[in-house]
Amino acid sequence: PWEPYHAKSVPKPENLGASARQGHVSKGPITTMMLRNIPNKYAQSTLMEEIDEMGFGGTYDFFYLPMDVHNRSNVGYAFINFTTPDDAHHFHCLFKEHRFRTHQSRKISS
Repeated sequence: PWEPYHAKSVPKPENLGASARQGHVSKGPITTMMLRNIPNKYAQSTLMEEIDEMGFGGTYDFFYLPMDVHNRSNVGYAFINFTTPDDAHHFHCLFKEHRFRTHQSRKISS
């Protein structure tokens, strides 16, 4: 029988900047961002609204916020693909230490 995917943990922090400088990632421009430490109460639509309100509406073509169907909450991270490397870089600058607004939390994004 089919069983929904259940995330067991959030990926651990890695120094992706150091990996990039050492050539361990693709050589193309970076357009995909991983947003971590998202408060669990956020639904995809709510998080997208908050991101769009900060000036990113229409700048991404893929957004994925995995959900834990058993607990009816997100698992704390999302993947967003921006249409340009400049938009991805701007997002990184604004969200690397973002305090979420809609659902107050002590969590700070990374």
